Amino acid sequence: MDGKWVLTDDLGDKEAAIWDAETGSRLFQLPHQAPVYTAVFDPSGTRVATGSADMTVKVWNAQDGTLTRTLAGHKGEIRLLAFSPSGKVLLTGSSDATAKLWFEGENEARYTLTGHARRITALAFNGNGSQIATGSYDGTVRLWDFNDGSTPSPPDTQAGWVLYGWLDTKSEPPRLRAQSLAREPDTGIRNELPKEGDTVKALAFMNVRDNITRDDVNKRWNQGKPVDVLAKGQSVKVLAVQWDKNIKPPAVWVRVRRN
Repeated sequence: MDGKWVLTDDLGDKEAAIWDAETGSRLFQLPHQAPVYTAVFDPSGTRVATGSADMTVKVWNAQDGTLTRTLAGHKGEIRLLAFSPSGKVLLTGSSDATAKLWFEGENEARYTLTGHARRITALAFNGNGSQIATGSYDGTVRLWDFNDGSTPSPPDTQAGWVLYGWLDTKSEPPRLRAQSLAREPDTGIRNELPKEGDTVKALAFMNVRDNITRDDVNKRWNQGKPVDVLAKGQSVKVLAVQWDKNIKPPAVWVRVRRN
């Protein structure tokens, strides 16, 4: 590459392009069926990858502009791309909240990195390619161990507290009047208090907090800082339950860890 070429994506023309840096002339057009959001050279400068709203990634020969691979598998727009330092693996990030790893010579993703609740907004390999970082619109960053040929292992799952629901203060024994998680398998019953050891699933996008404490003077819950998020449908195991009818609002909190 040596600074001789410039690579651009172009939302208006549904294509990326390679330009001669000295003359300003366009050398090759790299078309998609929808707007192109991202385009990158590989470390050697001999290949280009482009990602598009058409949910595909295309890999091109940078020497002559010919298409060499089309990668399909994401269920959303391709917003981000990164080659590993070796150039043998392509990392893709999508609005479907996943990242995928595509190995050289393979047209299907070998691994999918899941766990984010919203679209991927950043991704990168570290300098030697042994780790991957993914960032998301859910406000979290996840670090993944990775070596070429090995399955990326997800980061340690941190336990935390989630609002399970609200108590009906007039019922005896205590029952729930509304809740944001439900037992699995789902029996359709929505007012029973959770128990330690239950497996439950999130009914909506939720923040997980590092701690919850009762303020008995002011009769309120003190909520700690967010440490994770749960996506709708995410399963977790209940480690502890905390509730109090005398605190306003009368909430039920559960300490959970992902299954």
